[in-house]
Amino acid sequence: MNLYELKRVLLSFIYPNRCPFCGKIIKASEFFCKTCLEFDFYANSGDNTYCCVYNEKSKPLLTKAKENADGYAISAVARLMLEALIRNNIIHKINVIVPIPPRKTALKQRGYSFPAFLARELAQLSGKKYSLKTLVFVREIEEQKGLSAAWREENLKGAFTVGNSAAGALSEKNVLVIDDVSTTGATLNEAKRVLSEFAGNVYIASFAKT
Repeated sequence: MNLYELKRVLLSFIYPNRCPFCGKIIKASEFFCKTCLEFDFYANSGDNTYCCVYNEKSKPLLTKAKENADGYAISAVARLMLEALIRNNIIHKINVIVPIPPRKTALKQRGYSFPAFLARELAQLSGKKYSLKTLVFVREIEEQKGLSAAWREENLKGAFTVGNSAAGALSEKNVLVIDDVSTTGATLNEAKRVLSEFAGNVYIASFAKT
C-alpha cells in the first residue's frame, strides 16, 4: 500500500468513501460504482488525450468535482483521466504534470483552481511529479466561454509564460498539461506551444471534450 492508498483508507474512517454518482458507500480502494459509469469515452490516439464526451452523462460528475470541490468526485475524475492516459499509451512517458492556470478573477470568485486539484490528484495516482507554478498568466484574459473559436485563439495569444524558476527544470522533460474541459482546444494548444519552447515533449489532456 502506497501513501496515496493509505491516505484514502484513513480518510474513509472519517468521511466514508461514497460513489460520486449515486452516493453509495464503497470500498476505500474504489472510485465509483462500476454500474454508475455510463460515459461516452473517447478512443484516443496521438499526443492529445480526452477521457470522455462532455454531455449530460459526464457533466454532473464534473460539476460536483469542480463547483463543489468534492474530494471523492475529484479523485474519480483523476482516476478516469489516468485510465484514458494509460489507454492512449501516454502516462508512462510523462515526467511532470502541469495544470492550466486559473484566471485571477475566476480564482478570486471560486477560491481555488480545479485544474490544480486535478493535477495534484492525477500526479499522486500515477506517481508522477506535478508543478502548480510552471505555467502562469502574463495578463488577464476574457472568459473563454461564449467566445468564437477564432476569438478564443486571439484571446490567448501571449497570455501564458513559463515561470523563471521552472524554465530550466523543464529541459528535456516530458510534460503533460491538463484542463477539465476542452472545447476548441485553444487553451491547451496555446499552453503546449509555450511549454514546448522549454520542455522536451508536451502532451495535452482534458477530462471532457465538447
